[in-house]
Amino acid sequence: MRMDNSQAYRQAAQVLPLSLRGAALVLPEDKQGRAEELRLRVGRPMTVGFPQGELSLGTNPVTGRDLEQLLELATRASVHAALPQLRRGFLTIEGGHRIGLCGTAVMREGEIVQLRNLSSASVRIARQVKGAADGLLPRLCQGGRLTDTLILAPPGLGKTTLLRDLIRQVSDGTDCEPLRVALADERGEVAALYQGLPQLDVGAHTDVLDGCPKAQGLMLLLRAMNAQVLAVDEITAPEDVAGVRGGLRRDTAGHRPRGKPGGPAPAGGVCPPVGAGPVPPPGDHPPGTDGTGIRGGGAELTWCVCWVRCWWPGVRPGRDCPRRRD
Repeated sequence: MRMDNSQAYRQAAQVLPLSLRGAALVLPEDKQGRAEELRLRVGRPMTVGFPQGELSLGTNPVTGRDLEQLLELATRASVHAALPQLRRGFLTIEGGHRIGLCGTAVMREGEIVQLRNLSSASVRIARQVKGAADGLLPRLCQGGRLTDTLILAPPGLGKTTLLRDLIRQVSDGTDCEPLRVALADERGEVAALYQGLPQLDVGAHTDVLDGCPKAQGLMLLLRAMNAQVLAVDEITAPEDVAGVRGGLRRDTAGHRPRGKPGGPAPAGGVCPPVGAGPVPPPGDHPPGTDGTGIRGGGAELTWCVCWVRCWWPGVRPGRDCPRRRD
């Protein structure tokens, strides 16, 4: 059942220790619906985060024991089983809500193996905005075919929300034929897998790989899942870009497209790569875009945040790829 925003807030608040939960739940319902996160810092009162900033809830100062209890509630008293996620500094719970943690990192051979002496936590409230990509998909179908797409925007403006809804619409066949989507969701921010079940709707024909580094995940999905569309969020590190470029080289070598740069993909080939650049300052956008942060063409991929890669494995030259519904 789809929850409204205030219901999502109340569900996320259930992981708070009793000493703090009451203060979170007495927040007026209209503010619950706009809240983005609950923030706990040792020695400070708990706050609730809004787009405009943080509001103190006037609680007693948060203690280390409060953070330990939060972790016990979030893992259902099975902290050891959640260690693989905790080593990455966060934990996804039922409903897709995400708990970020800070403290003292215990390192071994260059890897974080544990967090001790927890100092702060952020409970980010998961909300899905269905319809965020309404009207966008037809614009991404060049010549009736879904093209590669790059989403660029400053932090906090809804890139992941837009990507999630775009994946859902492509997978479910909104304004296009349904396509098999493979999602490399390293940090679990798009689908929010919990015990194997996506907590956020990413479509009926979407396969999700969670927790795997993006560069490896893209190659695994490419080889194993017979995907028609690859999607990934937060491409920022050099190895992520290398993984994307590897996928481009592999696909280009396999299909040998004959289309002109920037034009529609040839039948049986790949769509043209999407260019990228540095994140534009607020109120500005790179040349060649229309302000949405989406740019098409044949430019070299150098930096990106969200990426959708599309092709149709096994489609023979001369045969049409799946086309957008009229």
